[in-house]
Amino acid sequence: MIGGSYSSAEFASLRDPEPTESLSSYLAAWRGHAGVSHRRFMDYVAKSDPAAAVALLDDPDYPKHPCWRDAVAKLTGIDQSVLTELATSLGPWPLLPPCRVHACVGCLDDYGSPSGHARSKMWSYATWTICPIHNLPLMQVPAVGWEWMEIAPAQRKANARLMLRPDLVRASVEAAWSRLEQPVRNAIFHAESCAWLSPSGPSPYRDALKYNRFEDRYVWEDLLSFLCRSWERGPAPSLACLVCP
Repeated sequence: MIGGSYSSAEFASLRDPEPTESLSSYLAAWRGHAGVSHRRFMDYVAKSDPAAAVALLDDPDYPKHPCWRDAVAKLTGIDQSVLTELATSLGPWPLLPPCRVHACVGCLDDYGSPSGHARSKMWSYATWTICPIHNLPLMQVPAVGWEWMEIAPAQRKANARLMLRPDLVRASVEAAWSRLEQPVRNAIFHAESCAWLSPSGPSPYRDALKYNRFEDRYVWEDLLSFLCRSWERGPAPSLACLVCP
């Protein structure tokens, strides 16, 4: 539909958002479902509200314009409450847009084909460098989900093994990660969990974590260095990948 809008009934078969899925990831899934390119999608939003389009370009996950939901809901038929949840950060420290380039190959492998992948907000949150589900280091990827279909063919060709066969990459990462001593892996997870929960996280989790004692103090130092570096405009390697043998 050119220049029009879509009702929720027209796209009832669009999948539901995955837990902690980002706004940009789900809107990419909608574009794939609707057969609309990213450029055309942004053109439609701009016709409805130019300021909302600018906000989405500035930050495709957490747009600042107060009326962006109106423009996107009108075009896509996605309920505004769903859009609000998608655009709600996990906490006060989401990475800047240029730094949101990591993913868990274990999650990608579980999702199946690239078009079915979904980008988790946890992959672009400053304190998480390992996947809390698979306990694997996050890796830099060119795109996730339908956004993979929107990048240049040369990029897809260069990253075909990573994105089309994440099972093979997952096995390699698991083997390398397992060579790191278990106490160090535990300390990294502990440090990241504490940083995520503090200062405003659920107090029962904070209380439970503070009774764990790890002597790997350098992990905390590396984590602080990672947090500082991640606010730069360019992407940085994850803490877990830095210490992986």
